[in-house]
Amino acid sequence: MKKPPAKFIGFFKLIEAMKLPGCPVCARIIEDTRHAMDGFLYESVNDAGLRDQIRNDRGLCHRHSWQLARFGDALGSAILFRDVLGAVLPSLGGARASSRFRKPPARLGAQVCLFCRQEEKSHEGLLWHLVAHVDDPELNAAWEGPAVLCIGHLGDLCGRLREDAERRRMIDMHRGKYRALCDEMGLLIERQSHDHRLEEIGPEKNSWIRAIEALVGRSGIS
Repeated sequence: MKKPPAKFIGFFKLIEAMKLPGCPVCARIIEDTRHAMDGFLYESVNDAGLRDQIRNDRGLCHRHSWQLARFGDALGSAILFRDVLGAVLPSLGGARASSRFRKPPARLGAQVCLFCRQEEKSHEGLLWHLVAHVDDPELNAAWEGPAVLCIGHLGDLCGRLREDAERRRMIDMHRGKYRALCDEMGLLIERQSHDHRLEEIGPEKNSWIRAIEALVGRSGIS
């Protein structure tokens, strides 16, 4: 009998994320990135190797620059962005400097930065857990809760599953969850009518937000 793969801390963090509504992969990527930014500001902002890498990247991408700013760490941010701004001064007006600081359309040609790579690492690790433990009783029990992958991460997962039966099971399960979400939005729409104006709105009140997440992923993920 084949020995099941070992369970690491990432697996158990994923199981915890699955106790809440929404895409657990999105949720874990956001939390992993937040943790990486926190560690960078408080432990690694003076790391010479990382600073060289960030200078070569011409800073952080648009999204991660503003996410870092929301930490409110003036000292760490000043150290980082003074370094980057100073590095681009000699090439002002050149195509490379200008293109790096112009917000790109969609993802085409988007700047890849330190935290973009961190997100990709988290993404691959999370999908590994979902694939490696696809038949694990603990993971299957977690799927019975409110968690539902966004369509993008469902596609990523199905592309990595080896067996057709595994893909069909995952797609059928999510199709049921998406249909239930559509039913919730239908109930929300019904509750807005004059005939139901006095009825209390229940969990369906944020179904439209969960639908956006299902379609495009959680806010903060590109």
